[in-house]
Amino acid sequence: MIITRMEIRRHSMFDIHSHIIPGIDDGARDEAEALSLLRLAQQDGTTHIVATPHIHCGRFENDHDTIHAGLNTLKRIIKDHSLTINVAASCELRLDIEHMPKLMRGEIPCLGIVDGLKVILLEFPHSHIPPGSENFVKWLFNKGYKPLIAHPERNRELLKSPSLLTPYLRLGCLTQVTAGSVTGEFGNKVKSFALSLLAQDKVDVIASDAHNISRRPPVLSDAYAVITKEYGLEKADMLFKTTPQKLTQTIFDES
Repeated sequence: MIITRMEIRRHSMFDIHSHIIPGIDDGARDEAEALSLLRLAQQDGTTHIVATPHIHCGRFENDHDTIHAGLNTLKRIIKDHSLTINVAASCELRLDIEHMPKLMRGEIPCLGIVDGLKVILLEFPHSHIPPGSENFVKWLFNKGYKPLIAHPERNRELLKSPSLLTPYLRLGCLTQVTAGSVTGEFGNKVKSFALSLLAQDKVDVIASDAHNISRRPPVLSDAYAVITKEYGLEKADMLFKTTPQKLTQTIFDES
């Protein structure tokens, strides 16, 4: 089945993982780059995008204040340039027990609320899964959080031992695969792992994880086309619209 970009645009994609707030992490460097990212996302068929700046101890010490200020900047850019894309904000939280006090105080921005649990975009280190991670995830559930694991297909330890993801799925974690992984932008091994997870129905959301125009742009349509060809429109809509819309409804309503 061949699907055109015009047809994709009619499906109103939700991109719930992006680094488009200027100057607060390793994503958009300034307002001009943020505008370019927003414009490209809109042109590609994304109608809703969530800014998820890193919260990473010792590297990106973002909080509610910096993220809220960044969201206001994005809204101003959208208004000033007559864009139609909708924007909300959350964060990408690096797995670290040092975040526990802030999580207990409700100081970490979440993606939304599903089944009474606060959905949090949780990132493992790229190289491995730290010892004790499963206990940390259990603690998150006990405190009312539901982790959405960011790009597991790009974790080097999971690439070698995919079964290490199983305990987290059994606990009830959701997973978010990167659009570029599906299209081969991160190499054949990552693509193969991503497609394997999709074939096993172990993927809940596909998002761009956009950082900049050249290296990791906010483009979902190419991955949408791949999923449509392999699994059909219903699956594509579930991964790019239905599920991400459900997960983020709370924060878009607030925005």
